[in-house]
Amino acid sequence: AILPLLCSCKNNSNSELSDGAVDFANIETTESCSNKYEVIDIDNAEDLTESEFYSTYVEDIQITKISDYRPMKPISRVCLDNKNIYALSDDKVYVFDKKNGEYQYCIDYKGHGHKEYISISDIQVIPQKKELLCLSDTQRKLFRISTENGKVKNVENILAGAPFILEVGDYTYYQFAYGTGLNKKETWLLMKSDSTHFIKKAVEIQPIQKMN
Repeated sequence: AILPLLCSCKNNSNSELSDGAVDFANIETTESCSNKYEVIDIDNAEDLTESEFYSTYVEDIQITKISDYRPMKPISRVCLDNKNIYALSDDKVYVFDKKNGEYQYCIDYKGHGHKEYISISDIQVIPQKKELLCLSDTQRKLFRISTENGKVKNVENILAGAPFILEVGDYTYYQFAYGTGLNKKETWLLMKSDSTHFIKKAVEIQPIQKMN
């Protein structure tokens, strides 16, 4: 099964966070739907050139050159709030000012001690809480880090080892992947949690051997 998740960079809300930040407070509720989907015929889809795409579908492009004060390895994840840009690179999160790209600070708690992580697979910023979530799927831990000073506020155990998560309101969505070996009893691509247990599971992943 293929489950496309489509996201938009544009936020038309009146929220003070609408300047490039995703305001999850706009999502009042989430619900499960069945048999309500669109089939996208890739083979018959229209091909667009790069120039056609930008001239037709892109309203504005804003470029912020980030500081090279701290050399970075390839960036695997980027998120932002109304003030900063957060770039995940080599298990560190580099923080830059969103307007001028100036380097602010680096979040680096890699290690084996208390409130330290072995690796980070995903990050998410929660502007309302002034928190940056750092997921360590190998440890099944979620690090809540203050976006004001880069300090660890809290470390939580998560229900399963997933490489990607999304926290929306009171719920956490786990996105698994093929080859995730930390959850022998769970073979689902998406799972919804209320922080104490899973309440929804979607898109079962069947091993090749089981499906012959």
